[in-house]
Amino acid sequence: MLFVPGIDEAKLEKMWRLTSSGFVMDLEDAVAIERKPAARKLVGEHLDRAAAAGDDGHRLYVRMNGLTTSHALADLRAVVRPGLIGLMIPKVASARDVQVVDWVVTQLEGEQAMAPGRVELLASLESAQGLLNAREIARSSPRLRCLSFGAGDLSADLGVPLQHAESGTDVAAFVMALKAGLVLASREAGIEPPHDGAYTQYRNLEGLRRSTQTDRAIGFSGRHAIHPDQVPVIAEVFRPSVEEVEWAQRIVSGFQAQEAAGNASMTIGEDFVDYAIAARAEGLLELARRGST
Repeated sequence: MLFVPGIDEAKLEKMWRLTSSGFVMDLEDAVAIERKPAARKLVGEHLDRAAAAGDDGHRLYVRMNGLTTSHALADLRAVVRPGLIGLMIPKVASARDVQVVDWVVTQLEGEQAMAPGRVELLASLESAQGLLNAREIARSSPRLRCLSFGAGDLSADLGVPLQHAESGTDVAAFVMALKAGLVLASREAGIEPPHDGAYTQYRNLEGLRRSTQTDRAIGFSGRHAIHPDQVPVIAEVFRPSVEEVEWAQRIVSGFQAQEAAGNASMTIGEDFVDYAIAARAEGLLELARRGST
């Protein structure tokens, strides 16, 4: 998902010429306070453009301002309209934060004659309180698609430099433990695995690749980008490789044949396979199918 400043008309226009699985038009950190009304107007125009384009339009999300600010309600009134796929809620600290946004969005969907429940919610956890409440937040709303890990604001909250920690360091191990909490909370709640926040050294594509490979290894399913050059790197990391797909196909077909013969566990090539391994292989194939469409 590529972030686009909601006040930058040139970048918003360029967005229509780019490819990504989603675009997040940002009304929060990328917009100065005095320019937020103008940004809402611009973002609303692009949402209307997406609605008019229908299936040929982009999947557009909006990062609203947090509920502790005086801008959140105005944001919601401006952007909940046909063309909006979902909202990213920043600095979520509790399940109540998500539920408040859910309630307001429900009212606005009715005013806009939109299908109830159409707008997705993504909750960004960026504080100690938010991470400690991850399990409750993950179960907070049927609209909630996934959680997101926000290292930047979390660094400020904890007073610890969390971004770009090199693998093998104590800080990297700490970050891994925090991210693992989101993976477990998401799985328990039955929502999509979490997304990681942006890798802010946008010219360091190799660093982005290593960091994103770690995300995928521990169970994350996506990442946010702040520059178009980051998008293909992120997509490549999360897309199953040819070798992985071939392994999964071999496991699934072999297991189905053995199961039909009455066996629930077996050896296929060098792999011992049971229902758990077969389910993992089926999940990889589904991810590959989703990535090809």
